[in-house]
Amino acid sequence: MIQLIYVSDFARELNQQDFDDILAVSTKNNDEQDITGFLVVNGQNFFQVLEGSKEQVFTLLESIRRDPRHQNLRVIISEIIEKRDYPNWSMGFVCNWYNYLSDDIKSVLIQYGKTQVFKLSHGKGLRGLLQGLG
Repeated sequence: MIQLIYVSDFARELNQQDFDDILAVSTKNNDEQDITGFLVVNGQNFFQVLEGSKEQVFTLLESIRRDPRHQNLRVIISEIIEKRDYPNWSMGFVCNWYNYLSDDIKSVLIQYGKTQVFKLSHGKGLRGLLQGLG
C-alpha cells in the first residue's frame, strides 16, 4: 500500500458546483477502488493525499492528470505505508471557501503551490500539516 501526496494548479476558475461534483464522483469512485484520502483546496491549488494499492493510486493519478480542472500536477511524496492516515475517508475535504484554513496555513499552502520541485522534507512537512487538518 502507498500514500501519495500531490499538488496541482486550478486550470480555470472553479465554483462551488465544481467542488460538489468532485466530491460526489471522488467519494463514489474511491470507495469502489479502496482508495482513501483527503483533499484540501486553497483557492488556487488542489492538495490531495491518496492511499491505497500502488496500481489503483497511480491509475487514479493519471485520471486526475487528464482532468481539465487540473494543470501542472506535481507529486510531492509517494511512500510505502503500513497503515492509512485516513482509513475511514473515501474523500475527506477542506475548502478555503468555508474559512476552515487559518491565515498561517493558507500562507504555507500558497508557498507549496508555487513550488515546482519538492524535497523529501517538503513531503513530510506537508503530510504533517494535512494530518492536522484532517
